[in-house]
Amino acid sequence: MLYSGRRLNQKQRVLSAQTRSVSASRLSVLERPELEEKFAKALDQNKELKTRNNELQEALKQLKARLRWPPHIQEAVLGKESQQQEQNLKVLESRNLQLAEQCQLYERTIRQLEGRLEMLNSKNSARSSRCAEKPSHGAQFEAVKKAMEEWKSHAIAYKQQAAEAVSRLKDTEERLAQMLRLHTLDSAELIRTSRTSKHAVAQLTSVQEENRQMKAAIEKFQEKIDEMVGQLEAEKLRNIELQENVSQVQQLRRANIELLQEIDDVKKEKSAIQGQLQNLVHEAAQIPEALETETKHLRKQIDALRKEHAGDIKKLHHVLEDKGQQVKDLEAQAEELKSKLSNLKSQQQVKPKKIHVDHKNTQTISLEIDLKPPEATVELSNEESDQMLSQMNDEVEMHKQTMRSLQSMCESYKKELESLHEQLQTERKNYARQLSLEMAQFKALQEQLKNYSNNQVVVQAEIEAPKKAPKPKPRKITRQVKAASENEEIKELVLEIESLLVPEKSLLLGMKDNFFIDFKITLPSGEESESYETPANYPLPTSPSSPAHIGHKHKWQEQKVKALFRQPDCIIQFDLVSDNDKNPDMDCTEIGIGKLPLTELLRVVEANNMVNLDVPISIEGNSTAVASLRVALTKVS
Repeated sequence: MLYSGRRLNQKQRVLSAQTRSVSASRLSVLERPELEEKFAKALDQNKELKTRNNELQEALKQLKARLRWPPHIQEAVLGKESQQQEQNLKVLESRNLQLAEQCQLYERTIRQLEGRLEMLNSKNSARSSRCAEKPSHGAQFEAVKKAMEEWKSHAIAYKQQAAEAVSRLKDTEERLAQMLRLHTLDSAELIRTSRTSKHAVAQLTSVQEENRQMKAAIEKFQEKIDEMVGQLEAEKLRNIELQENVSQVQQLRRANIELLQEIDDVKKEKSAIQGQLQNLVHEAAQIPEALETETKHLRKQIDALRKEHAGDIKKLHHVLEDKGQQVKDLEAQAEELKSKLSNLKSQQQVKPKKIHVDHKNTQTISLEIDLKPPEATVELSNEESDQMLSQMNDEVEMHKQTMRSLQSMCESYKKELESLHEQLQTERKNYARQLSLEMAQFKALQEQLKNYSNNQVVVQAEIEAPKKAPKPKPRKITRQVKAASENEEIKELVLEIESLLVPEKSLLLGMKDNFFIDFKITLPSGEESESYETPANYPLPTSPSSPAHIGHKHKWQEQKVKALFRQPDCIIQFDLVSDNDKNPDMDCTEIGIGKLPLTELLRVVEANNMVNLDVPISIEGNSTAVASLRVALTKVS
């Protein structure tokens, strides 16, 4: 009995243990839906975390795109925000570390739950085995079996749910790993954080708090993003302004390129104009030479004609003298005849009506005689008188013919001389016209060169204009600037052309010995220096107002004097210099205009019919005074 009682007590204890295990299993079964609910909540929270991570990834992409902007925009926009971004990245790294810790906690909780499930499964298996060993306990054992079967089915379902949850967790872990890889730059840390995301299922409460914190941080980050968007819009506006500035700069560059092309064209025109000028200079050099040769040839012809006809002229003079003597003889004979006729008047009653002798013009003699009818007593004397009168008339007519021939020859010579003189005058006039035309062309070319210099200076000024303007506006290009370099080049070119033109103009003109020239220097203080005249081959005027003697020496304060010689058609720049630079005393015979002597100056003055010339000069050297030189040209009486 005691044994049976003990066995009953043991059975009761076993049943109590089984009931307790059943109650524990029931409790575990009751706890599983709560776990499922927690697991579903954890999945929802993971989805929310994924969405938030996606938002963070988009924000990071935007930041990376901003970091890919050009350097000048990054410096302008991200200079102040780089520190804030670094701080934000540090905050994100700290949050990632926190998430990793939470994932570790979730893994621990999952392991604990798996351990509990294994314990429950082991207990259920032990109970089922015990129930199978003792099948004779009746309805309790059957109920326990049913409960065990139900528990097994629930355990299988729970296992399936756990497997599904594990697969879901793996999927979430993989997604979280991908998101974390995109979220940070270090791949190793992202992989570690993705592995530690398995523990994210357990710590749901902490995740909620952290999610709230993350929401607040995300809101702050969205605010910052809004600020960044505003800054981006401002930067877009700045970019638009910069693009406008770039377009304006490109337009200016195109204008500069066009201006440079115009400069090249103008340079080509300048070279062509210089070639034309050189051709004109050569032509101007050839024209005076041809005219000189023509004048020399004409003069030689005149001299040859004079030499050829000198003997004829002398013969004609002798003939004229002989004829004059014959006329005188005829006048004497006429007087004798007058006396004879006066004697015959009384005898034969002959009355001469008119006898006219032109003493002023000895080339013509006219006689008019009226005779009465002769008487029979004096026939012989009348015949003799008629013969004598007829002879005298014949001789007078011969003399008239000879004088007429001589007059015609003299007139022909005079006409030839006048025609030659007219040819010379026409040639001089034509040469003067050619010179005037050449000077007009030269002035036009000079104006073109000035316009070219102004255009080139404007181009240089526009090229050298400030390029760092904030908003350069398109403006019209003006051509009114002057540059010293271009003006100096043009002046040098003009002086070279003038130095080539002046000697060729002055060499053609003739020179006479009936002019003298008087130089007088007036200093700025009003003091007049002594005057000096032309060399000895030019005579002085006979008037008492003539200045100093021939060959007077004037002592110059400076050795070089530059002067400007003005004519109606051109401007000549020349130097009055001494051959001996060491000796300041200079004879007036050594003065010249550039390479021309003083005689050529007189030729130029005489050709232009100029009497008084005011020539301003500037003295080089130590003194900075400017003196005036007066050139007085006076015709000798």
